Amino acid sequence: MIVIMTNPKNDATLFERAYDGEVVDWDVAYKNFNAAVDYPTCGFYKELMQKYPDAKVVHTTRDPEKWYESAKKTIYTFEKEKPPADAPDHVKVASKMISKNVWYGDFQGKFEDKEAIIKLFNEHEEEVRRTVPADRLLIFETGVDGWEKLCPFLGKDIPNKPWPHINTAKEFLEAKDSITAGKDLPNQYTIQTSTEN
Repeated sequence: MIVIMTNPKNDATLFERAYDGEVVDWDVAYKNFNAAVDYPTCGFYKELMQKYPDAKVVHTTRDPEKWYESAKKTIYTFEKEKPPADAPDHVKVASKMISKNVWYGDFQGKFEDKEAIIKLFNEHEEEVRRTVPADRLLIFETGVDGWEKLCPFLGKDIPNKPWPHINTAKEFLEAKDSITAGKDLPNQYTIQTSTEN
């Protein structure tokens, strides 16, 4: 979501078309990337598993109550406030796509109903565990797991540095104005997976 909103080269309309059921060229969406996280990518994990049969799925999870409270304080503020009138066009397009397909699609327009959303959260967890083959799936618990669990799954060496603790609610809210203005964020906030030069 942040990459789409902070870089006009990333085309949110492709994801909009995919949400509308159109067959899209995923190679265009992920050109220059070797990994992706967050919405809108996670909404298409089944399609992407078929397109990229060697890809692995790292499903992040956490306590549903804590997730809900955090999401309500952070990402949901984008839905409640909307981008300012002078926001760049790509931010407005991405915001509209996320509103329609995430807040009123996946979350069925019920995000303020905590019980309903936690039920959807748990159903999604079960669906991921049921549909992703075990050899391609890592369940990664935010705030608990780190390099020791992630790196072997990805076939990578464990780095000799601490696991980064970034993207706290406070950091997210501090970066929010930059996101809605379509500006790049500091490197310490986002770990980009782009291979773009």
